[in-house]
Amino acid sequence: TAMPRSGGTYSFLDRSLGPVAGTIGGLGTWLALTLKASFALVGMGAYIALVFGSDTHSWIYKLIAVVIALLFGLINLVGAKSSGKAQVSLVVGVLLIMTLFIIRGLFSLESQNFEPFLKIDPQDDTFGGAMQTVLATTGIVFISFIGATKVISVAEEVKDPERTLPKGLLLSLGTVVVIYVLSLVVMVGVLGTD
Repeated sequence: TAMPRSGGTYSFLDRSLGPVAGTIGGLGTWLALTLKASFALVGMGAYIALVFGSDTHSWIYKLIAVVIALLFGLINLVGAKSSGKAQVSLVVGVLLIMTLFIIRGLFSLESQNFEPFLKIDPQDDTFGGAMQTVLATTGIVFISFIGATKVISVAEEVKDPERTLPKGLLLSLGTVVVIYVLSLVVMVGVLGTD
């Protein structure tokens, strides 16, 4: 909000630490978003293949992921309004599906699935064990949240950015945290950790 310019991380790092830091941060952000997009596309391909009863061949997931990427690319080529409408529709649809998942799952929770809460082996005094699980989960959560800060990248296009951007960022992060925690509670409570 202090520098309401398009460019997000790159602009902030460039102005505060210089062009080398801006370039490194910009490339890092670009790589992180590319990784996140790849994970999301392959995940969407896998879910769609499972919904339509496909067998578990990874090439089908990849083919569906490529088709989805091309479809999103075409929507973006049409224009900002159409891609904005598509994005709003997708977000509302996903939030509705996740809300239904959470509501239905809350009625099927089994308390024994939460015990033990964090498996720690007293014989394992190395950095492994529970810490590896925590670090692996942290990596997945990082990938899940990487896109939330992209709200800042459109700062020049937002009316009253000093007021609107913090609200948008906090609302998006808050929504993601609530949905993420509740869906994890439902998944572990219904299926268990194994």
